[in-house]
This record gives sequence, C-alpha cells and structure tokens, in this order.
Amino acid sequence: MKILAFETSTSFGSLALLDENRIYGEKIFYSERTHSERLLPFVDELLGQLAIELSDIDCFAVATGPGSFTGLRISLSTVKAFALAHKKPVIGISTLEALSLNGMFYPGIVCALLDAGREEFYVSATLFSQGERIFCIEPSLLSHQKLIEALKESALKMNVEKPILLVGDIAYQRRSVFEQEKETFEWAPPSLSLPRASYVGQLALKLAQKGIFQDPEHLVPTYIRLPKAQEGRG
Repeated sequence: MKILAFETSTSFGSLALLDENRIYGEKIFYSERTHSERLLPFVDELLGQLAIELSDIDCFAVATGPGSFTGLRISLSTVKAFALAHKKPVIGISTLEALSLNGMFYPGIVCALLDAGREEFYVSATLFSQGERIFCIEPSLLSHQKLIEALKESALKMNVEKPILLVGDIAYQRRSVFEQEKETFEWAPPSLSLPRASYVGQLALKLAQKGIFQDPEHLVPTYIRLPKAQEGRG
C-alpha cells in the first residue's frame, strides 16, 4: 500500500511517500510564514522524481495537530482535496505521537513537545518498551512548571532513572526553562527534533493494515487549544 504523508504542524514542513517495505522519498522544507506556496510544488517534485501519479496513491496521511493553526489547515485541506478527487481514504495522525517516534529507541521517557505560546507547551510523554508505546502523559496543554512536575511524577511512577528525552521544534530561548534540571532532562539533537512526514506515514500504515481509515469529509484538526478567532465564543 502506497501512502503519501504530510506534516505541516510547525515551521518545518515535510511530505513522504512510503509503503510497507520502504520510504521512497521524503521532502523537508522550512517556511517562517506559510507552507502554502511550497507544499504543492514539492508534491509535484517528489512524485515526478519517482514517476508516480497521485492516482497511484492508495491512501493519504496527514498530521492533524496540535500545532500551527495555519499550517494544519493547509495540509488538511490539501489531503482532503486529493482524497476526494481520487476517491481514496485518509488517515489522520497526532503530531505529538509522530514526533515522539524520534526517540523510539531511547531507553527512557520521551517527551514530545511543541511551543504553544503564552508560556505553554503542547506535550505528550511516552515510554517505548519492547516495541510497545506506553503513554505517561496523554496529549495536553501545560505550562512549563506543570510540565516539569508531571514529567518528574511520571518518571517516578514508571521507575525510570534515565534522563527524560525532550524532542520538539522549540526555540532555544524557550529551552532555558529546563536548564536548571539538567540531570532530569536531555534535549534531543536537531536531527531528532522535527515532526517528520515519514513517521506520520509509518503510523498510518499500521492503521491501514488494520483496515482503519477515515472519510476525508470528516477529517478535522486537533488543536487542543482553540484558535484565537474561536476563543471566547459561547
């Protein structure tokens, strides 16, 4: 099954084509404002290099958030349009769940986090054990102090002594909140800190193999926090 996966939750966007046996290609790009101008040209470029048509894709996968409201809308609307035009199913994947796979081989708790602004983080924490995922913190919106407390509590509860691995596209000035806890936390290197479309695709493949798909019409973003335009509405 060929899956074309999209990830545009942060300033770094990516798309990947893969099946059960290999990743055929992955494009990663950066944009400070919007991915709208780059996404479709990169789709054309990736598929053109592989001599594959959109109609050859069996399923489209997309990161549904949390993350940039604008970024999520761009990739979700693109996936919906492709899926409806070619009558193919879609699979939505949590951005934090895909991001945590950067630390899937780490022998300790992996904390996936994205900057939510307002001194808060989108966060989930996972322990990978014998190929299984154990959620220590379900996807949440937490202040840095509550996050530190929750992670310490999870490490104690799970009896994990290794430093907690932090992965995520976080500005360096925002990382300073963890500096006083250097024995407790460890930052993943930049190469392991970005959400990746290839991981979105891998998670989607597992669902596809179980026959779990979504109707494109019902594909919606997972914001956790409402967009500013919707806040305050009763």
